[in-house]
Amino acid sequence: PNVRTVLHFSIDTGFYYTIDEDIEITDEFLADVEREMRRMISLKLPFRKRTITTRDAVDIFHWHGMYDKEKLFRTRLVSRVNVYSLDGYEDYYYGYMTMDTEFLGNFRLLRYHDGVIMVMPTDNKPDEIPEFHPEEKLFETQLAGEEFAENKQLGCVGELNSHVISGGM
Repeated sequence: PNVRTVLHFSIDTGFYYTIDEDIEITDEFLADVEREMRRMISLKLPFRKRTITTRDAVDIFHWHGMYDKEKLFRTRLVSRVNVYSLDGYEDYYYGYMTMDTEFLGNFRLLRYHDGVIMVMPTDNKPDEIPEFHPEEKLFETQLAGEEFAENKQLGCVGELNSHVISGGM
């Protein structure tokens, strides 16, 4: 089944994710996720890019229930945006995108606090998966920053943009 995950921030050589469902993150669960990721990589699924109006992006992300992205594009000043799709899943990505999933095979998944770290190679060693060195103080500070923002009802960049535009900051 599809599971909603939330990317929070980068930490050391990885990215910290949580799962928005009542799923226990066990070694077995991570092995299942990794198997599915590697299956998709082996299929060499293409990323499809299309350029659409910002207004259409608002509608698409609303329809997909991606309300944080909908809010982001409601405050975006440019008139066009690149949207990528992979096997029926649509999303926005800022930056360069690989042609297909074949190039995404270097990663490692680790349980970390209440979530998952996806460790990625570094730019200077793209064929190696580095060791993950937890930075607990930085991790706790980033979590505290997210909690502060949510308490201020600024749970995503779109909400922050709206707050600034309305004179709230």
